[in-house]
Amino acid sequence: MRFALPAVSCTALYGQESYERVNSHLGVIGSFPLHPMGTYTNVGWGLLGGGGYNFNQHHSAIGEFMWTRLSASEAALSPLQQASGQNSLSGHSNLYVVTGNYRYEWQRTRFGAYLIGGAGLYYRTTNPSMVIHSGSNTRCTEAWQWWGFKCSSGLVLPDQQLGSTGSNAFGGSVGIGFTARVAEELYRVYLESRYHYAPHKNISTHLITIGFGIAY
Repeated sequence: MRFALPAVSCTALYGQESYERVNSHLGVIGSFPLHPMGTYTNVGWGLLGGGGYNFNQHHSAIGEFMWTRLSASEAALSPLQQASGQNSLSGHSNLYVVTGNYRYEWQRTRFGAYLIGGAGLYYRTTNPSMVIHSGSNTRCTEAWQWWGFKCSSGLVLPDQQLGSTGSNAFGGSVGIGFTARVAEELYRVYLESRYHYAPHKNISTHLITIGFGIAY
């Protein structure tokens, strides 16, 4: 009987420390741009990965990197095609994101759920398939601004030549996810939805991502 109390104490302590201190995840994402960004880009895809520290079974800090590629829409390309006379002109946008995040998680034996939110640097590029010349007396529209052209008095400033351009902005995201444990290992698959916002110049970034991957 004198060994019963130490045994119970050790079991309790083990239960309290039954989580891993380090976390990591890697997955693929589908990207769904919202207005006004959604006017100039189509649905895209990308990658998401990160890692961090679990303070306990519920609270975690996570650093993440996300990349997504979005093809240019007809509304973004049409004004440039008309001005350049190049109907084959195409383009896309890349979004690179580095963030710090907080996660609150509920984890059972096999299934779990979590809330996540964070903030960081959002770097967005626009990449036409060729250098574009603005010409003169071109009416300024959001499509021209999307590609990085400067305007004045309702007209695109003349004689600009732009290829790929980029802009930085601090932004953030919030989301929810669900997990399922794989076999008897600590690995889990996850499904996550997140909303991203960053106040980029001319046209802000509004994006919903749906991610699927594996977490540890």
